[in-house]
Amino acid sequence: MSQGFTDMLLDGEKINLSVLRSKDSLELIQLQSDIRTTVFKFMSKFKTADITVRVITDKGFNVDEVDLFDETYNLSSYYWKYRNPFSLNSQVLSAERDWAYNPMIHYLIGFTLFFSTFTIVFVGSDILKEKQQKTWQRKLVSPVSNTVIMSSLLIVTFIVGMIQVGIIVLIGNYFLDINWGMDIGLMLIVFAAFVYTFTAIGLLVAGLARTIEQLGAIVPIILISTAMLGGTMWPLEIIQSRILLTLANFMPHKWAMQIISQTAAYGLNVTNYITSVLVLVAMGTVYLIIGIMLSKRHVY
Repeated sequence: MSQGFTDMLLDGEKINLSVLRSKDSLELIQLQSDIRTTVFKFMSKFKTADITVRVITDKGFNVDEVDLFDETYNLSSYYWKYRNPFSLNSQVLSAERDWAYNPMIHYLIGFTLFFSTFTIVFVGSDILKEKQQKTWQRKLVSPVSNTVIMSSLLIVTFIVGMIQVGIIVLIGNYFLDINWGMDIGLMLIVFAAFVYTFTAIGLLVAGLARTIEQLGAIVPIILISTAMLGGTMWPLEIIQSRILLTLANFMPHKWAMQIISQTAAYGLNVTNYITSVLVLVAMGTVYLIIGIMLSKRHVY
């Protein structure tokens, strides 16, 4: 807030209010709303008093314009029960453009993770199709081990998922001029752990479903609900429910979003980085084991 803010406002000069933020939060949104409301109330009272003075003087009444303005302004405050605007003393901080907060980062990461999961998880449709066509049964009795059969499907799905997120990362870095806060190689490791986790989830979902139709009904519910709980569509900082925040800890999106967003805003924290990657790998391993066990079911 510039020095002499009140005088500039009264004189009708153009003013600027700057808010320094590192991430979106519920408190920041509330502060911005309060500032807009306060300024709007102040200007409404000011305009009411100004118009009242002009209308009365235009009609030829001999009045003291200053006293009339003050009286009208005070009456507006009394009847509308608005508080007078408060003044703030603040220090304006400048930051280099590369380190300025960019909300596009959150949404770019979030929707990249969200939409990539659809392609990854639908690997289960290939397995179900092979089961219906009896191809899966012939594979299981072939000289090739089950490990090789399963690995071939998972590796192809993993590569497709990495190509998707890799393209988005490169576009953001070189075309949208987004500073990710870390080396691209380190960020791709996070995405690789995330893709690995959802590749395993795709195998798990394929084990739960009996037909492609069932898979088509289950997958959107799982992916949309986990994406919303994981914070891909909005920052988790604006969520106040403890239950939802607890559930978010079990969503792979949350761990991938958390480390990339925090690194872009505050710089790389090695401990948090390693923790997030290990959590994603652990989740993926658990889902993979369960998925392999379930994939041997419903062979008909």
